Amino acid sequence: MKGFGEGNLQIASLRDNSFSMTGDYIVEHGDYLFTLLNVVNKPFKIRRGGTIKWTGDPLNADINLETKYDGLYSSVSTFLQEYLIDLPDASDDALNRTEVDLLMLLKGSLLKPDISFKLGFPALTGQLKNFSDIKLNELEANPDLLNQQVFGLLVFGTFLNTSNPFQTGIIKNLTSSGINTLSEMLSSQFSLFATNLLSEAFGDVKFISGVDVNVAYDVSEDPLLATNRIDQGEFVFSLRHRLWNDKWAVTLGGNYKTSPSLYGNTNFNPESVIEWNTPVSGLKLRVYYKSDDSFSGVKHKVGSGVTYRREFDSLIDFKNALKDRFRGKKSS
Repeated sequence: MKGFGEGNLQIASLRDNSFSMTGDYIVEHGDYLFTLLNVVNKPFKIRRGGTIKWTGDPLNADINLETKYDGLYSSVSTFLQEYLIDLPDASDDALNRTEVDLLMLLKGSLLKPDISFKLGFPALTGQLKNFSDIKLNELEANPDLLNQQVFGLLVFGTFLNTSNPFQTGIIKNLTSSGINTLSEMLSSQFSLFATNLLSEAFGDVKFISGVDVNVAYDVSEDPLLATNRIDQGEFVFSLRHRLWNDKWAVTLGGNYKTSPSLYGNTNFNPESVIEWNTPVSGLKLRVYYKSDDSFSGVKHKVGSGVTYRREFDSLIDFKNALKDRFRGKKSS
């Protein structure tokens, strides 16, 4: 793990060779390399606001960090298969690859943290959004099933069929996974290089607080060819400008398919997103445009969304916040 931030730390190094650290450190940004069975290595970005607290032993800090795996896209057709029966329109939309938010939460000891995961789909709308919310609630109540889906995303780059996780063939999945892992390693290094290069180039532009570049290439089955699936390569790229101290973010990019589906009309599908972190803490507005392949051709989608997020350290804090709110309403 590597992080950058600020804090108030007291470091003591005594003549008896003892060394201690006390104080809190707030992480601004950083990286966490997640390893699975010493085979899969996936880079996660540490999100702003995480804390590391030392109470003496420098190797026994208490952490509370939230990390995100960037550049993850997948079809939700398998993930939502039980809800899509007899819904041809929703099934059609579910076959398209969509952005997946994969969050990893690390709490407890620095060397042996308690790890949990969260999934989200920021670009889904309508029926698919409702179905995904129901499915995610079910998975949160069953961490084992949630971990299965996270395993599928990290290793194979796709969701798993929970009744038969390897129904598409384990050898084929492993082959695609090896290619995708190698391309991910190369594209991650290129993305980091390009991000640093552009950050230096725009360093004197005051309203730009940061530039993030994401480049990825993976191999997957064409979801539109249900009876005769073929492999296709997909090159995904995006350029994200963070503006005015991260109050605004503008993302421009898209994906280029080396083998477009027989039903599509183009190799390139553009996508753009505008996000506003409003002055209200936790409230974010989002406007997006994207194009997707479908059986009837290319669909152009424009939409918007509002999200509100507030964190509590415990259920007691949540209850107290509700009580304070109700008391405020009664007093007014």
